[in-house]
Amino acid sequence: MNWEAFGAIGEIVGAIAVVASLIYLASQMRISNRESQQAAMREVSQSGLTFLGRIGSDVATASVWLRGLTQNEALTAEESMQFTALCTELTDIWERAHYLRKLSEFEPHLIQSMESNLHRIAGSPGFRSWFKGRSSSYSDEFVQMVQVCINDSDNYEPWRATNKD
Repeated sequence: MNWEAFGAIGEIVGAIAVVASLIYLASQMRISNRESQQAAMREVSQSGLTFLGRIGSDVATASVWLRGLTQNEALTAEESMQFTALCTELTDIWERAHYLRKLSEFEPHLIQSMESNLHRIAGSPGFRSWFKGRSSSYSDEFVQMVQVCINDSDNYEPWRATNKD
């Protein structure tokens, strides 16, 4: 064999090594992306649980949340600010979940739970009023999705949120 033949074989082997490296790199990127999406889903889920835990563990916060959603009693200026912060936090969680759902495979039970809560809360007079005044803070696509939930939901009855007659 001459040197040209060795050179050609070397180039072929080098090209095969480059292709193999690119395939390996692509598979590692897919794995990394999947892991990042799963971590983001866990973070959204944990954020929702933390939100519910705060309301469930503090009577004053639960009272503000309930009165804000039902609008049965007027809120003080401080309570109104707290209700706005709670609605903003929850809506931001929903928005992150909405866009994560588009990017990846969300666990079905998480989707069902979030959609159920969104429909229930979106139907409340307080959330409807709050969202109407704040919807410009969110993307048009997300606003449309929430608006569908608002339009499709029954009026929120907090005593029926967990107990079905």
